[in-house]
Amino acid sequence: MTEEVRHLSRRRIATDILATILGIVALILFVFLGTRTALFVGVYGLLLGTSTAVVTYCLTRFTGIAIGRAEGGETRTENEKASNSREEVWRIFTGQALESDSDIEEDTGWLIGRLENILILSLVIAGEYTALSIIFAAKSWVRREDTATQNTTYYLAGTLVNFTYSIVVGIGTVQLLELL
Repeated sequence: MTEEVRHLSRRRIATDILATILGIVALILFVFLGTRTALFVGVYGLLLGTSTAVVTYCLTRFTGIAIGRAEGGETRTENEKASNSREEVWRIFTGQALESDSDIEEDTGWLIGRLENILILSLVIAGEYTALSIIFAAKSWVRREDTATQNTTYYLAGTLVNFTYSIVVGIGTVQLLELL
């Protein structure tokens, strides 16, 4: 792992953890104070802080990386599976899955994903569900060269997982706002 990749990993770790902590603190303030601002800051913070881990975890689980299998194919005990899964989730969350300089180019996907989260959550909260198709189409158009040269299934699955996660968080937020 080069120094540039290490720096990128540290930056992603700091960004995701800071956003998660900000989200948790804001949601605690929401519980005690009941302000909508605290709710919005909390939801955006948690979404931005956890979406990398959620998307990467889902992709590793659905693209054939066997987290619960030992080398040679023998089955691990339940405790070994749980421990290995926790280690893998932590590795993904902290950005330690970045291993080479080619992964730096994929970091633009991380930034695009964060912007995508903000737009999707904002549109869902605003009730503008039809505008989500514009974001999906625009992202597909901008990244058309990437999908032509790389695994399109992986790209599409990542986009759909991120969209779904953001929409679910948005709908949950809207439902919570209706209760207030």
